Amino acid sequence: MSSTEMRRAEGWLIRFGQRDFEGDIFTAETDFFLGASGRKSSIPILFEHGQDELLQLALLGEGTVIHKDGGLWMDAVLRVPPVLGSALKRLTRDRLLGWSSGAAGHTVTPRERGNGRVIKSWGIAEASLTTRPAMHLVHSHAMIKRLDPQQYATELQARLVLSRYERIAKEIGGNHVAI
Repeated sequence: MSSTEMRRAEGWLIRFGQRDFEGDIFTAETDFFLGASGRKSSIPILFEHGQDELLQLALLGEGTVIHKDGGLWMDAVLRVPPVLGSALKRLTRDRLLGWSSGAAGHTVTPRERGNGRVIKSWGIAEASLTTRPAMHLVHSHAMIKRLDPQQYATELQARLVLSRYERIAKEIGGNHVAI
């Protein structure tokens, strides 16, 4: 039996209108390849974009990216190996962990504009928990909490039901869901 823990991690993956440390600016109009729904599931979650010497490209879990007014929100379920568990707790507690998106190179289209590069397209291929996010404002927003398997199953079922209601509401012209 494995001692891997299930954890839920959520927070801002990208904030719109703010220059990151690379000089790039994402906007609500950036094409993230999320499709008409404004969300994309099964995004692989890595640690440090697979550049960590110990974990390398180990898959920590999967997440869903959701397009919101202020940016892209990440909601993920992680399978945390014991070697990383205590480190994640400490980094989260000390607000030293943030989210960073990785894009497939051929989907990235920057557009020079005035004092920076506005990103026209950024096809998200993975999301990473990192101590060095390019956007400084995502640092304090990576929240990680432990999930037990029953809680995970209940939350997953609730998300599926909510997603179904949201789809029906959009089809009939509503912009909110009341349950």
